[in-house]
Amino acid sequence: MGEVEVPRVESGFSEKTETDAGSDSSSFRLPAKDRFVVSFGSTVAWIVLWFLGQTWRIRVIGGEHHEKLVATGRPFIFSVWHDNILAALFWHRGRRIRPMVSHHRDGEMIAKLLTLFGYDPIRGSSTRGGNAAFREMVKELQAGKCGAIMPDGPRGPRHDYKPGTILIASRAGASLLPLTFDAEQKKVFRSWDRMKLPLPFARVLLRYGPPIDVPGMIEGATLETFRLSVQDTMNRLDDAASADLRAWVDSAP
Repeated sequence: MGEVEVPRVESGFSEKTETDAGSDSSSFRLPAKDRFVVSFGSTVAWIVLWFLGQTWRIRVIGGEHHEKLVATGRPFIFSVWHDNILAALFWHRGRRIRPMVSHHRDGEMIAKLLTLFGYDPIRGSSTRGGNAAFREMVKELQAGKCGAIMPDGPRGPRHDYKPGTILIASRAGASLLPLTFDAEQKKVFRSWDRMKLPLPFARVLLRYGPPIDVPGMIEGATLETFRLSVQDTMNRLDDAASADLRAWVDSAP
């Protein structure tokens, strides 16, 4: 969905993202050597994550929230903390979800990884191609597509909900769908986000929160209050997923 940094989905937009001149998202191109590294690395990551995912024992809580949004056709954005992306990426593969992925070498790698898993990335960030990416995400959501953004990416601070995701949802008339996971056996990487990778045969608990409706044309103090509320909701969902996982493990024979 959209960075060990594995997926990097950018979302740090300000209000001026929609109107200020920015880089053309089509103008970014890696040197030939980096393109080879990106292609090779993303293919290896896809193979590893695919085979790991086949061994996971996955339990889903709150799946009715996702199912209801899909059934009603209401546009929505998966809202996933940076460290929680890997299980979500595997679980939602093959659905042509449109994650936002930034323009740099790591972003190129994750964009290719996402494509291999059946996603359709939108490229851009607040520094490269941001205006075009913002507009494209809004347009795709209004057309009924599903988006995905890691609101604390691409470089943190960890679990700091940047306002860009809320602004996009507000402009598009879309909801936010919080999603997290925890795993009984996992590797926690020594990165800024403490990315989690479930190990082979791990119990993996995915938890959706209720959809969050975003007011139209939100701005100023209202935006900041709303941002903090969504950030708190995301963190409480993390705690709930960890508690659910412990209960699952404790009840196992």
